Amino acid sequence: MPSALVPNLNMVRRNIPREMKLLALRLYQDGLSHVEITRTTGISKRATSRLVLAYRETGDVERPAPPHLRGRRLALNQDEVIFVLQCWEGNPDISLKELVSIVKDKYGKEVSITTISRYINSERRPRIILQSKFDRGRRAMNLQLVERE
Repeated sequence: MPSALVPNLNMVRRNIPREMKLLALRLYQDGLSHVEITRTTGISKRATSRLVLAYRETGDVERPAPPHLRGRRLALNQDEVIFVLQCWEGNPDISLKELVSIVKDKYGKEVSITTISRYINSERRPRIILQSKFDRGRRAMNLQLVERE
């Protein structure tokens, strides 16, 4: 068994990786009991029963999210939102209409003035990671983004 799939029976998992679910399904299809599957993979009998049932009903070990939990697609992804915020904070006199045209020119996406306004005024802005703790108080025009590890 690959090292990434070696179970840790002392660990409580809330999210079972897809590969582990597929392994448990394969073991079930090969005729192993739920107890043997639990010993081999660390997945509980109940979770194994649920994934087998999901496979029978949908043809996949994972059920799709219900429509009310899927949510609406966002107009802009995180990088695009960060770009908009940097443009706005770097030049506070820029109009929302100008930001809309910048987004259209740079990313080819049609967004409304309301959408841009909501991203700017939102309390749930994407976190911008600063290079050092000393930079945290500086304005966005001085920010240097770094890759998340």
